[in-house]
Order: sequence, then structure tokens, then C-alpha cells
Amino acid sequence: MKEFILLAAFICFGVAVLKLVGNRMRSTAQGSPAAGNREPWRTVPAQEAAQMLEAEGTIVLDVRTQEEYDGGHIPGAVCLPVETLTDGDLSVLLPDKQAPVVVYCRTGHRSAQAAQVLSELGYANITDLAGGILAWNGEVVTD
Repeated sequence: MKEFILLAAFICFGVAVLKLVGNRMRSTAQGSPAAGNREPWRTVPAQEAAQMLEAEGTIVLDVRTQEEYDGGHIPGAVCLPVETLTDGDLSVLLPDKQAPVVVYCRTGHRSAQAAQVLSELGYANITDLAGGILAWNGEVVTD
């Protein structure tokens, strides 16, 4: 009898776990806010990022290496390699932690890392360019 009760409890627990997982997967697929992006920044496609760059006060950070930046970057972007974000005082370059900041790299991996670091440093309005500069259809300069 004890084995039967233990088995029944185990099955009930399993059903509850499966139901919970199913609900989370369903709400993620539907895009519900509860299951939405857990990162404290947004990731947007190039077209939306381009509109953001037109807004006054938007800071554009290219978090690739200096060599990659020199090979071509979004106009107005500042080169700040992701590896250097914690090396010094960012308040000189980014004094307003509420200012809109768009970060990008080559493909989006390093810019996601940079967005995480910036959010941990207290920056609140961070946007990551999905797909990086490879997804960018706008102007690229080599100044």
C-alpha cells in the first residue's frame, strides 16, 4: 500500500511539472509579458534601430575591436570594445544612465554581452541591434 501511495504521489508531481512547463512554453510562444524577454534591455531589428539612431541624444556604441571599427562602422558610433567596458570610468563617455544607448557588434553576440555589462552598471535604456552590423542596411563609414 505504501508503494502505491508513493507511486501516486510521484505521478501527481510529474503531471504538475509537465503542466507548468507546458504553460510556460505556451505563454512564451504567444509572447506574453510574463514569459517575455528577461534581459533588462531590448533587442531590435536593424530597421527599428535605424529609427532610434535618428533621435537626438541616442548614443551608439560599437563594441567590436578597434580594427573592426576602422573597417567600417555606423556613422556617429563610438568604438568601445566589450572587453574594455569594465576597465575604467564609463561616466565620462556615458554620464546619463537614462540616455538611450544602442549597442552593436558584428553579429550580436558581443553586443548582448555589452548590454548585460551596461545594465549591471546601472544603464537603463539599452538597445541591442539584432544581428549586429551584418544585419545593418544603413550607411557605414570608415572615418
